[in-house]
Amino acid sequence: MENLYELNQLNKLAQRCEDKGDYQSAEKLFSQLINLKSGMLGRNYSGCGNDLYNLGLLNFALGKYGRARRFLIRSLQIHKQEMKNRQSDVTEALQTLAKLRREQSSQQQLTKVS
Repeated sequence: MENLYELNQLNKLAQRCEDKGDYQSAEKLFSQLINLKSGMLGRNYSGCGNDLYNLGLLNFALGKYGRARRFLIRSLQIHKQEMKNRQSDVTEALQTLAKLRREQSSQQQLTKVS
């Protein structure tokens, strides 16, 4: 597995297994998917959070509540970190827009005075 296309295909296969009720195969494939994505894209990649969530839901449906809880908590941690990272990006973009607006306003004032 070398690219995101193959990872996507593996994800679809895992979902099909789950849909068909082959939970053992789905669990194995979701776990494999998480390991591959973690290795390629990092442990905190948002896609890993989605896969952990899916694995948590699967374990919950199977009555494996302890495992489900671990997967869901880890998924939540990844998504919280992602939100935190995005929040700083949004804040930075808003600050830059504010600087731009002040600069434009200053330029307009200089143009009026000239």
